[in-house]
Amino acid sequence: MPRFCGIFLIYLCRLMVKIHENTKTREHENMKKNKFSRVFAERSEAANGGEAPRSGRPFMFSPILGIASLCHVFLSFFAGCLVIWLSGFPVFAAKEISLKFLFVIDGFSEERKFAAPMGVFFDKYHDEIYVADTGNNQVDVFDASGQPLFQIRNTQGLRAPLDVVVNRDNQIYVSQMERSCLQLFNFRGEHLTNLYSLNAAPFKPGRMCLDAEEKLYLVDRERAKILVYDAEGNFQFQFGGKGEGEGKFRLISGVAVDSAGRIYVADSKQHPIQVFDRNGQFLFSFGRHGPRKEEFSFPGGICIDEKNRIWIVDTFRHQVKVFRTDGSFLFQFGNFGTKAGQFFFPIDLTLDGHGKIYVLEKGVNRLQVFEIQGW
Repeated sequence: MPRFCGIFLIYLCRLMVKIHENTKTREHENMKKNKFSRVFAERSEAANGGEAPRSGRPFMFSPILGIASLCHVFLSFFAGCLVIWLSGFPVFAAKEISLKFLFVIDGFSEERKFAAPMGVFFDKYHDEIYVADTGNNQVDVFDASGQPLFQIRNTQGLRAPLDVVVNRDNQIYVSQMERSCLQLFNFRGEHLTNLYSLNAAPFKPGRMCLDAEEKLYLVDRERAKILVYDAEGNFQFQFGGKGEGEGKFRLISGVAVDSAGRIYVADSKQHPIQVFDRNGQFLFSFGRHGPRKEEFSFPGGICIDEKNRIWIVDTFRHQVKVFRTDGSFLFQFGNFGTKAGQFFFPIDLTLDGHGKIYVLEKGVNRLQVFEIQGW
């Protein structure tokens, strides 16, 4: 309803302009029409020595003209509304989106604060927050309100965890800086098995994500590749590799998959975002390194919401940037600082699917939680 009110105001303005233009035209025509009468009157006055009668009449707005103009504008207005209603296209820009700060998590307890955390994940099946607390060699788990639940610690074999994801069966995948395989734990934190690359070759696991089918996409930091596993943990295929140009990477900082199966890979040193189909075939890239608001300094973690909007942290710009799936820029949040709502070297982020975003800051060892207003 508000957008149609906006259309009405636009057409009302058009009506006023049209009336003004018609008034000017009528005045001009009236002056031309009475030109001969004025000349004749002047000559009569000179010849007869008397006062010449006034010729013509002051211009008056015609009610008929006004009614006709009004009908024209109203018909145009309703025709425009009908076209918009049939097409389903919005008239004005989407509702402005902003972030409302809710709370911050800075550690599992007062005695055990975060130390250089690197990864965050929200388990939508169980409404739990997982933080890869890298410097403390542990994974911390919290409920949706930020209350601590349990930990997977170095006593269970963790060494500098880098990232963590959880599937619907509550199996926990943990990549680690100092291990050459991906470790899998159960919901009690007990080690289940290890995942390797093709031919069980050792590699350096990095960022991860799961798609709607529970397939796992895992970054090989050493070879700059994306490794893909099915829901049972069986290796499927890989793509990418070190290099320049399309389909190659230099420093992969994040990976995400949209609802159509397209794979988005963030690269901190080359093309900021490269997009691939579900088979790992290159489609296109977007973004560039530069000072503009739609450009990046150092892209980091990436995630995609239910509306297929792409959320990316820019670590050196201390911001979160949002794009459409075609690469067009939407908006950005944040600025440099350590106050609530500011960012200090954000490294990763995640969404809960209910209008909340979680931004992890390595520089200040905290996780900020925001409500997305206008979601």
